Amino acid sequence: LSFYQVMFNWLLQIPLFYWCARFASDPESKAKLSGLWRYQVAFVVLGTGAVLLWSSVSTCDKVITVFANIFGYVAALLNVLCYVPQLRRTFQHQGSGSISYVQYGLMGFGGFLSSFFQIFGSKERLTTILSSMVGNSMQCIIIIICAYFDCRNRGRTEPEAVKH
Repeated sequence: LSFYQVMFNWLLQIPLFYWCARFASDPESKAKLSGLWRYQVAFVVLGTGAVLLWSSVSTCDKVITVFANIFGYVAALLNVLCYVPQLRRTFQHQGSGSISYVQYGLMGFGGFLSSFFQIFGSKERLTTILSSMVGNSMQCIIIIICAYFDCRNRGRTEPEAVKH
């Protein structure tokens, strides 16, 4: 079951990255993100197909477990990478900008509750939980950094990093 949970979580990222590529601010970023999105889709679709085919004709439980672990670590790495642009933008503008504290807070809290259940309720493997835990942690880090900058910049007309 955990292998399919990791695959499902991984496949959920495809629309997110597509929207990032589709609504990029400038043509250069849009072209770069579109190319990266195509590579991601090809890798996920071909990798998923290969692993599903292999798992349906094979009885090698150890091999499937190894692949599930690898995919879990890769999914966690991708979760970190998808929040890097937001972290960079937050540090550039030294404020939250259009980030919704409520959305990030609820997603992070709900994700931690889900992870708590996976750890203590269903006793999932680390690689199943790791991806969502990393994503939840990144959301919390972003909220904390944004709150710091917003509190520090309170009373100023515009953050110093944005002034030209």
